[in-house]
Amino acid sequence: MSFLTIEDLKIHYQLKNSVFKAVDGVDLTIKEGQIIGIVGESGCGKSTLVKGIMQVMARNGFIAAGDIKYNGESMIKMSESKRRAILWKDIAMIPQASMDSLNPVYRVVDAFIEVMTLKGGKSKKEAIVRAGELFELVGIDKKRLRDYPHQFSGGMKQRVAIALALCLDPKIIIADEPVTALDVIVQHQVLTMLNNLRSQFNLTVILITHDISVVAQTCDELAVMYAGKIVEKGNIRDILKSPRHPYSMGLSNAFPDLLKNDKLISINGSVPNLALEQKGCRFVSRCPFSVDICHTHEPELTEYEEGRYAACHRVHDYNELQELAKGVSVWDKVTS
Repeated sequence: MSFLTIEDLKIHYQLKNSVFKAVDGVDLTIKEGQIIGIVGESGCGKSTLVKGIMQVMARNGFIAAGDIKYNGESMIKMSESKRRAILWKDIAMIPQASMDSLNPVYRVVDAFIEVMTLKGGKSKKEAIVRAGELFELVGIDKKRLRDYPHQFSGGMKQRVAIALALCLDPKIIIADEPVTALDVIVQHQVLTMLNNLRSQFNLTVILITHDISVVAQTCDELAVMYAGKIVEKGNIRDILKSPRHPYSMGLSNAFPDLLKNDKLISINGSVPNLALEQKGCRFVSRCPFSVDICHTHEPELTEYEEGRYAACHRVHDYNELQELAKGVSVWDKVTS
């Protein structure tokens, strides 16, 4: 069942002399109980997208067009009081750099008490009991509740942030770069825990990351985001095995295969300035496979196979492009 739908969403930031179009027409359907990954390099609009869902953009950010629907009802058009009742209780977020989001001068238990008394209607005693249950759920001794954030390791603070997101029994958790800055062993532990929680509580998880290995381990579906738009989406295994958009192919090249001992291949150039007018495909200046139409017409995200979407004028040439994309020299030709 689809119960969170993003329709042609546009989120912009008002700058002094221009408008920065961080999210510029995103369509996404999230089904109940799935883990969907949104992947892309920094500056592609991933964090802005999920902040738009939570309505926590920066002061100069605003939703310019489109809609976000939860259980068929527009979250943009609903009253602020109703939206606030949904956020955190039904849709919770593990923020980027969540290890540093805990107040350093308060004991950890105080954060749980604040959320559960103000948003959940629980008494202080009930909140403490529930916080202890959540600590044990994420693998931390409940005796640590009265510790301060600096007394926890990075991985344990990440677990605290996950427990805090779970404290009102949400149906959807948005995890924005939840394992950034953690070593690979702790990353594995945190991602495994998210998967277990999904199975145990039928959670829906939206996982934001720039690391393909993270989504490969965790997700069912994948959306590849570039320059404010989704350029490819579908089943995670299908995209990793046979990417159809050149940007997805480039990201796959940066994912090491220890068995093959392949050389990592980088994508030259950077994400275009989204404060400027975009013409043609947004990846064209970095794409080694561009043709004339790529410079003049922006490709639409279209379904070319059941459940698989891509925004590329050469999507049907994928077999040829995948072979070419494996060569370092092909990407080295692109200099901007």
